[in-house]
Amino acid sequence: MQDQAPITTEIVTDAELRESLHEEQFFASESHSGTLLIAVTMLAMLWANSPWAQSYHDIWHLHTTLPILGKQHLHAIINDGLMAVFFLVVGLEIKREALLGSLASRRKAGLPVLAALGGIIVPALIYLCATSIGAPQQGWGVPVATDIAFALAMLQIFGRNMPAGARAFLSALAISDDIGAIAIIGFFYSSALNIMALAVAFGACGLLYALNKLKIRLLLPYLAIGMGLWLAMFHSGVHPTIAGVLLAAAIPLRGTDSNADLSPLGRLEKILEPFSAWFVIPLFAFANAGIKVDLAHDGVGPVAMAIAAALVIGKPLGICLFSRLAVAFNIGELPPNVTWRHLFATSCLGGIGFTVSLFIAALAFAEGSNNFDQAKVGIILGSLLSVATGAWALRIVAPKLVR
Repeated sequence: MQDQAPITTEIVTDAELRESLHEEQFFASESHSGTLLIAVTMLAMLWANSPWAQSYHDIWHLHTTLPILGKQHLHAIINDGLMAVFFLVVGLEIKREALLGSLASRRKAGLPVLAALGGIIVPALIYLCATSIGAPQQGWGVPVATDIAFALAMLQIFGRNMPAGARAFLSALAISDDIGAIAIIGFFYSSALNIMALAVAFGACGLLYALNKLKIRLLLPYLAIGMGLWLAMFHSGVHPTIAGVLLAAAIPLRGTDSNADLSPLGRLEKILEPFSAWFVIPLFAFANAGIKVDLAHDGVGPVAMAIAAALVIGKPLGICLFSRLAVAFNIGELPPNVTWRHLFATSCLGGIGFTVSLFIAALAFAEGSNNFDQAKVGIILGSLLSVATGAWALRIVAPKLVR
């Protein structure tokens, strides 16, 4: 009589199943919105290089008068106001991943967090080395960010045969990368501080913390105080979009039952994630990606070359190097079915630094300056080259070499 193979069962809890479904929905949403980002970026570039280029720039400098804020132009409303919604969604996703998802334990978080750290440090060092003689160095923060929507869209297009763990790694890497980018914006790209406004902001954070501790589950009090927090940050000298992240940290992840999707955080995420992915980010890209490309006249300056090199070379180098260190020192482990070749192919997409890179460039350089235009050229050039190298690695290197 033949021995029967042992029967194994895998127990999946309701929470794990819901989190898995959430990750699938998140991946689909981000990858599809990445396709829209590509379209609006191309449209902005075409408009900015057309005979009607002046109308492109004029539309974003239309002014309007807002209560309390006074006279503001459309570009500032998008970058300072609407982008706070984007950073609120990023903060909500970070909190969910930190408590329930891919960053919820040391073993889970070790690899993507260390990889993201490498993907921040190495590109920054490459930029600083490349601009050490005669070029502005304040743009070192521009190439540290990974655009999760673009990167996941490229993985969806070119990496259909990649294991699911590679996709999870890229998502966790980009989220960890966002944490680093937020810290860089808050600490290194803030103007002269207004102590009174900062004190009001700290008070608002205290109220949000108190609401959380009192287990208040209504969203309205959080959002009302969050608006006050944004206003205080707007006048504080710290970029007001940071208010979105601080608000997200206070939104409760636990609802009246164990279902995180029914919690205040889950409800707010469900409302804002489509709005951010399909309206805020495309509008931001449309307002910021339009640069006049005149390489014959301006050339590709040191700022553009440094940013492009930092994205194309620095990102995959830093991600792979620090990933090796994480595994070697038992800080993290490779996801199931993911080899080092998969990780290398995925890390190439880390150089797609579009949305947050453009955002940091607007903080690092004066709007309309040659350095700002060169920074945008470097971001677009570096991101396009990263798409090309990532597509090559996903289609050729990983499938051929993986055993």
